[in-house]
Amino acid sequence: ATARLLAALAVARAAYVQPKGLVRRVGRDVVPNATNINAQQAKDVVTSGVDSQWVKHLGPTDSLEACARLCRAYDLGNGTYCRSFTRYGEHDPNAPTQCFGHVDRAWLPLADDNVDCGILKRPCVDDLDCSLNGMCGDDGACACEPGWTGDRCEALDLVPVDSSKLGFDPAENGANMSSWGGGVLEIEGAYHLFASELANHCGIGAYIRNSGVVRATSQDVEGPYERADDEWLIPPFAHEPVACRAPTGELVVVAVAGPLNASFPSCQCADGTTDPPCDCGDIPGNECHPQVPTLIWAEDAGGPWTSRPLFPDDTIGENPSVWIASTGEAFGMSRGGNMAAYAPDWRDASGWVHDVPGGSSGLPNGPDAEDPFLYQDADDNFHALLHNLEGPHMGADPMLVGVHAFSRDGRAWFFSGLAYTNVVEIQGRDPLVLNRRERPHLVFGEGDAARAPLALVTSAEAEGVGDR
Repeated sequence: ATARLLAALAVARAAYVQPKGLVRRVGRDVVPNATNINAQQAKDVVTSGVDSQWVKHLGPTDSLEACARLCRAYDLGNGTYCRSFTRYGEHDPNAPTQCFGHVDRAWLPLADDNVDCGILKRPCVDDLDCSLNGMCGDDGACACEPGWTGDRCEALDLVPVDSSKLGFDPAENGANMSSWGGGVLEIEGAYHLFASELANHCGIGAYIRNSGVVRATSQDVEGPYERADDEWLIPPFAHEPVACRAPTGELVVVAVAGPLNASFPSCQCADGTTDPPCDCGDIPGNECHPQVPTLIWAEDAGGPWTSRPLFPDDTIGENPSVWIASTGEAFGMSRGGNMAAYAPDWRDASGWVHDVPGGSSGLPNGPDAEDPFLYQDADDNFHALLHNLEGPHMGADPMLVGVHAFSRDGRAWFFSGLAYTNVVEIQGRDPLVLNRRERPHLVFGEGDAARAPLALVTSAEAEGVGDR
């Protein structure tokens, strides 16, 4: 099912979920048995012993408190100073007793035995310290925009979901279907969901042969959503749709798509789950048939829709997300948070290239991540939500599945940290702990100049239902 969580725009309630095991202390917060150094940073810095731009080796210490003192003392005087720290324990095989400091704003404590980490409580200096989701006040505290919370405005401020409005849970001929995330646009007071749906009653395990893109509608942003018609917007194979609105009003959806391999047609399943397995045999899934970044657009949700490859070359790639700026420029992010697409005019097929001119390749210091959702706020700052692949991201409680990144110009990016977990609060019921929660998208009100988030849309797989 595709779960939809209403953001707290008018509810004065802190729904922020702190990292598990966090201990508040004077001047700092610490998390035992966790590291703020992700796998790539560990390879680049901890194993090699060579400092990176963002992670610095501070030296050996006999305690986490001593590591915190080294972090607080590290200040180059040019705005580069230590913000968080990680200490490897005496029995760590790679860096026993060694202390490392982050000079960026990244804070995502990931479970790791024999390692401890913490973050210093420093006053904000500018709006970058508030993740561009709030304003830094004269008192050194962040005042978050509606829909955001946390010390650095890095987390979505989510409220409990109405169990009667759990998004899009499709069925056909009385039998369950499965979906896997999608984007919602408000159009003349109604909400239109552009989602992945699995054909022939299969589950997400059959996505490589059965996923296509459909449109569903609701009068309420939370749902329930109903399939708009019996036609595919993009028939299998098509997956990972992301929707946005062009400044001239067109509805724009980008997805990966391509004709099915004739040797591997769509599978037949029952009740929304995949049994037996549905794959492409010895062929890796991403090579089963073309996965071409594809752009479709229409003046009206009912069509007609125009379709073409996103790039003028033969690019094949995963997880495309496109945002069209007020100027008509298009920016694209792909798996890993890489800025992998740009066009000075989104309509000009010949103008699409694979890099944003004058920019970095994407997130310089974030975790391994996928499923980006790229957008701009009212001040034209760029933001991205992504599905975190570092640490447990399936079948654990809780999982740090949703992360946030931000940029002033779409070129120089910063990673902030945890935006949401796999735990969904339900009105009047126990929380729903999801086995998988991926494909994040935010919903904005039509014509809302403030571009405050109305809702978070994610794919959702509960425990005990197979791959439905």
